[in-house]
Formats: sequence, structure tokens, C-alpha cells
Amino acid sequence: MNYNTRVLLVDCIRSIINETQTASFEVVVFDNASSDDSVSAVREKFPHIRVVASLNNVGFPEANNRSIPLTSGKYLLLLNADTVILDRALDEMVRFLDNNTEVGVVGPKMYDAAMRPWRYETWYLTPIKYLLNPLLLRWRGDIGNRDVDWVCGACLMIRREVFEQIGLLDCFMFGEDTDWCYRAKKAGWRIYHLGRAKIIHYWGASATAPDRVAWRVFVTRQSKLYYARKHFGRHEYVLFAISIGIEALIKLPILMGQKLLGSPGTRQRREGQIEGYRRLIGTMITGRILSNGNG
Repeated sequence: MNYNTRVLLVDCIRSIINETQTASFEVVVFDNASSDDSVSAVREKFPHIRVVASLNNVGFPEANNRSIPLTSGKYLLLLNADTVILDRALDEMVRFLDNNTEVGVVGPKMYDAAMRPWRYETWYLTPIKYLLNPLLLRWRGDIGNRDVDWVCGACLMIRREVFEQIGLLDCFMFGEDTDWCYRAKKAGWRIYHLGRAKIIHYWGASATAPDRVAWRVFVTRQSKLYYARKHFGRHEYVLFAISIGIEALIKLPILMGQKLLGSPGTRQRREGQIEGYRRLIGTMITGRILSNGNG
């Protein structure tokens, strides 16, 4: 899936081709109405690849839902355009699924541009875990190779038979991967983080302007509430809402201070984060936190 990351998209496709030696594959690029000539760049450089050029931005989950029916492989791979495959990672993931038939979903170890491992929770969040998440991530350290509750949708490989069993992604941004893995695990499949499969993920490459940063802050928290209400009911939803409200009240003054003291780039990002938290508090007060969909 791509949105205005033309250069990264081309690099991503090249890495798939160069780093996948033993697994046969097909690539479908779904472009979410980019304005940076992403579609023409792919068609020029990779004429054998199928490109779906959407007339509007339908979001990550819907882009994947529209792409999956166009594929025919034994395994399905969701892959963001702002990723680079390293050291034959996709071959490793395919081989792992071939040899572990009880595993339904597998994800790789992700690094940022400086080759620092991404730290993200691979467990289902509770209200308490949400507030303590930064500390829990530090305490856990490297994920390595292990069973987990969910893996990140930026690079997620799932068996077609699992997909046929649990259905399409829920079209709610920044929670669709957790939800998909939850449904797979509930259906009896293992979810696995494969540490020896490695990729680079330039997280947030298509969302750097203040308005996009604000949208991301808002929708990531909104998705937690949607997920809690969908799977665990109103009680869990209310507890999550309280936890997210506490987080917002703690972070707002910190972000305001960072905005005053930071560099121009930092100030711009903090401005977006502040607006996102303000919007979050406002919609929680009015009770409309789940009324805005994908934003």
C-alpha cells in the first residue's frame, strides 16, 4: 500500500525483487490517490507489476482488502511502501510458515533508518498496560523469536486459509492488524514474531505535516477504544477511555514545553501532537470519540 512515498516505494519493490530468491511471488501495488507520480514511477520501472490506482485515499485496511482478491498465493503479505526487505526476510518467513503449520501469522523484526530495533507492544493492551507501555517495552527488551499476540501490519504474512477463515481486515485505522491477529488466534492459530527475518520500516513517512501528525495521534488512540469495545465490551471501553484521558493530560504540558524549546522540525511535530491530543480530549468530553471513523 502506498500514499505519496514514491522514492520509498521504488526502493521497497527493488528490495523485494533483490532479496527474495527462493519463494515465488506476485506484487500488487495499491496507490491511495498519491500526488507524487508514484503510479507512473512504478509502471515505468516495473511494468510487470500490477498497480491499482485509487481515485481517493481509502486508508490502509481498505487498500489491502481491495488488493487481496487480486492475488493467488498460498501466503498473503501486507507490506507498507515505506519498508525495505533485508537479508532475504520474505524467504525466511515463507520457510518458517512451511515448516510450522500451526502458525497462521508471522511478522519480522523491524528496524528504523539507523538500524535501531523498533519497540512496540506485541501483547493485547489493557488499560493498565496502556499507561505502563513505555516501561513494559523497556523491561522486555529485544523481542527475538517468540509467540506473540499480534504483529505489525507494516509487514505481516498470513496463510490464505487463515484469511479465508477469519475474513477481511476491519476498516479501522491503526488497529486492524491487532484485530486481525486477535481473530486468527481466537480461531486457534499461533501468531509469531520471527526475529531472524529483518526489515527497515520508515514509520510515518507519509504523515509528517502537523495536520497528519495530529490525525495519527487521534486515530491511534481512537482505534484502541474501538478495539476494546468490539472485543471486550463497554466496561473495558470506559477503562481505556480513562487511561487515554490520563495519558493526554500528562503529555500535553510536556509537548508544549518541547514545542517552545525545540528545533523548527521538532516544533512542527509537537504542534501536530498537541492538536491531536486536544482533539482527543474534546471528542472524549462530548462522547463522540468513535464517531469519526478513519479521519
